[in-house]
Amino acid sequence: CDLFTQKLRMMFSCSSATYEEFKAAMTDCRMTELLKKLSVSTTDAMRLVYQLSAGGSQNVELETFVRGAILLTDFATKMDTLESQVNLDVAKERDHKEQQHFVSGDVLGSFADKRPLQVVPLRTDELTNRLIRLCKVMPFEVEEERASFTKTVLSIWSVIRAVPGGCGFVVAPISGFLSTTRRKIDFQVVDRSVLFPHGYMTQRLENAPVNSKEFVDAIQEFSMHSDDDRWPSGHEASGLPKDGFTLVDGNTGLRLKCAARMVGLPLPPYQWDNVGTRHLAALAACWAFRLGPSIIMVRSDGGTVHVMHAFDEAHGIVAW
Repeated sequence: CDLFTQKLRMMFSCSSATYEEFKAAMTDCRMTELLKKLSVSTTDAMRLVYQLSAGGSQNVELETFVRGAILLTDFATKMDTLESQVNLDVAKERDHKEQQHFVSGDVLGSFADKRPLQVVPLRTDELTNRLIRLCKVMPFEVEEERASFTKTVLSIWSVIRAVPGGCGFVVAPISGFLSTTRRKIDFQVVDRSVLFPHGYMTQRLENAPVNSKEFVDAIQEFSMHSDDDRWPSGHEASGLPKDGFTLVDGNTGLRLKCAARMVGLPLPPYQWDNVGTRHLAALAACWAFRLGPSIIMVRSDGGTVHVMHAFDEAHGIVAW
């Protein structure tokens, strides 16, 4: 039980997951192998998660799921009794920890179970090599997708180092973005107008590859700091905000949305001190996209660049 639970914790980077997160993980080769060893089909596994999550309304403890999966071999027809059998001890332990936290007097403090984000300082050349190696271990069904994803990531890495100001990028296959939208995460462009109903930057960079001069020039203009962080008077986008993340399809190397606000991101179990809201949004995005190939890059107004991913076996999410 402990071994299987540990494998799931490495996959999800936490001790519990939602119904939708389990559903998204069912296509992961690591989950397929784990269920095979447990002698549980994907269908039965999802039925179990549905029961334990109270119809998808609650998180499921990974240890609880493993216990339930083991019981399925003997009690496959008793799905309605599994929750009471396998969840009681875990629920009691969790309740006790929450009570201890609240009686400590820190009622309005941050969540007690957050752990510090592992931030690893690297030279530019080191980080480039790390990105290449990272893409090699990400789960792709087709090697051509891995190659195109790697190319896109390295292109964004070049772009974010070339711009003058703050910005952020989310790089993932379009399937990853669709998976997050099914979990009620919304990507809203912030620079709409009558002239640009789909957003100025989104329309400007339509069909512009991330390694093109057109893309680089636009992001440089977008990230250039001003007093009000809006496009200047006389510009075609005058008065529209310069804010939000650029969402990139890792397979095609094209933008999906630009100047996008990410609404509904889940709260990550990590604490990152002394950073601003852009970096915290990047951390939350990394957590939301952790079940599939994804890399988040963020640059501060001061020029510091961080790259985040969720494929570190020891720490889950790390920032370089």
